[in-house]
Amino acid sequence: MLEIKEDKSFLSTDASLKSLGLEYETVGKLCFQVYRGFERSLFVIKEWLEENFRMYQYKKGNGVKYGEHELFYWHRDGDDRYFTVNITHKNASARRITEEVIAYLAAAHSGAEGCVVLQYEDVLDWAAVNRFVTGMDVSDKNGLPLSAIARIAGKSHNTGDTLTPGSRDKLSKLEAELLGALRDKRVSLSTWRDKRVNGTLRQLDGGGFALFESRARKTYIPVSLRHI
Repeated sequence: MLEIKEDKSFLSTDASLKSLGLEYETVGKLCFQVYRGFERSLFVIKEWLEENFRMYQYKKGNGVKYGEHELFYWHRDGDDRYFTVNITHKNASARRITEEVIAYLAAAHSGAEGCVVLQYEDVLDWAAVNRFVTGMDVSDKNGLPLSAIARIAGKSHNTGDTLTPGSRDKLSKLEAELLGALRDKRVSLSTWRDKRVNGTLRQLDGGGFALFESRARKTYIPVSLRHI
């Protein structure tokens, strides 16, 4: 039988957004893998997904446009025993899809051998985030939930359909205030893989802020609200 496994290794250890009710955990990807000899079962599963959900990239010309899909299909060339589908949360219910897939596998593929990994991810409730930002009191800088604000700023840069214009404007002004208070001062910045870089925070001529390491004149690291 196909063993159902859960993978929560990609979830953030930062609970600042969850504590505010702005983020939730859900299945973001389904990873299908079968042992040799059960490739036919995997093909039938793909066909069932194609027939029952709006799936992009498995079959060309199926009428499903990018951005309107529920599932995004991917596989390794030449590997008939493995494929994945990402769930597009703005277009689909991860719980509904996961439950329907598991029920189908149990009913139609009980003899197949392999596994299906439910890979969890953190998802922001952007409607709740915008309400939070709109109602946030920024007059008391010492009372701001900086960790949550930094994660909101970081995620809004990476995905579309997130912050409203009003929320973006409010966070932009907050960024100018917070970073402006540190202008021309020595700061320490945590970069990729938690590497720390020390330098001077300066305001750029074209707008925005950047960290200049010692003796650096032209090379710098852009700094924004997501780095606070």
